[in-house]
Amino acid sequence: MKKIISMSLFFFALVISSQTFAQHGAKGHAHAAGPHGGTVESATEGYHSEMVTKNAKLYFYLLDANGKTAISKAVTGEVLLQFADGTTKTVMLTSSGEGFVVNDPKATTFANAIVTFQNGGKTVSVKFKAPAKAADNHNHQH
Repeated sequence: MKKIISMSLFFFALVISSQTFAQHGAKGHAHAAGPHGGTVESATEGYHSEMVTKNAKLYFYLLDANGKTAISKAVTGEVLLQFADGTTKTVMLTSSGEGFVVNDPKATTFANAIVTFQNGGKTVSVKFKAPAKAADNHNHQH
């Protein structure tokens, strides 16, 4: 009987740990919306970063492990924009209050955006994929 209980507990622990691993797998774990209403991704050095698209511009925020804005005057950054046609462009980030703005009219059309922050001697990097486009419902049937 003890052997059956032990095996049951082992199996239960295995199932729970595999579900946890799947949630933190290759795509990373899911984050709630950031403090500025944007998409949050895990970055290096224990940081997170938030991306917001607003008024046809991209904004990036460096966040600490608790999701709070971690900005100081010493933080600088740049973003490598990769486009669907295979071209790339590196743009310096411009300080914008608590975060940074990308001053490039083509920036919101990226396929991937790799952001690199310099913060107190640490290099923090994060990758964002373009948000999924909303489905085009113009050709549906009624």
